[in-house]
Amino acid sequence: MDAVMVGVSVAPNLTYCWNEVMQHLSLLRYPPQHLCMHLVSHAEIEAKAAWDAWGQQQPFSVSSELFTDLRPGHRSGGGGYNPETAAVIMAVLEHVRQAFLRTDCKWLLLVECDQLVPPNLLKKLMARDLPIVMAATPARHRPSHMNCAFGKGNRLHLEPIRELSREGLIPCASVGIGCTLLKREVLEAVGWENPLELVKKYGGNGPDVAICLQATEVLGVQPCVD
Repeated sequence: MDAVMVGVSVAPNLTYCWNEVMQHLSLLRYPPQHLCMHLVSHAEIEAKAAWDAWGQQQPFSVSSELFTDLRPGHRSGGGGYNPETAAVIMAVLEHVRQAFLRTDCKWLLLVECDQLVPPNLLKKLMARDLPIVMAATPARHRPSHMNCAFGKGNRLHLEPIRELSREGLIPCASVGIGCTLLKREVLEAVGWENPLELVKKYGGNGPDVAICLQATEVLGVQPCVD
């Protein structure tokens, strides 16, 4: 069995279904080798305590890290990131990436803490054997649209879910990373080491666009939605 790490990121405004998230992670039919939670701000001390207590009951290793020196920002009304917010999220994800690279895992599943993952998620996404593949999820700031972007360069746009195929893979320019599986080769080649530079390079877009466009530029891979 290929080793998998699950990286869960927690922001203050996304903890409303935290207990349900933990319960769903426990039910993954393909058990991960390691789960790592990264939390932002003092507001998540309670969530960290709950996670650590839950982790002691799991058959896989569990760790957590609390970032009290990072201040979460906010999205603009249109759903985009301001530079401070994007830089904070990228800094946290870079910690997740570095934790992953210290393991021998082949896959990293990135999950945001409002995503209730189905039990067969890992098996289904791993069966695709793709460098970057996202489980089909709506955009949080625009639920009628899929959480992936189409276009080229920084000229990206979302598409309504009703206009996309309901079966098979959907190739795209960028996928959200709230419920996305990445191969080790991608994270060995690209990451989020210089958040402010990435924000500037990719037109103020967030960490999802940055990692996907870098992977396309460096490795020639195309993200997909399943």
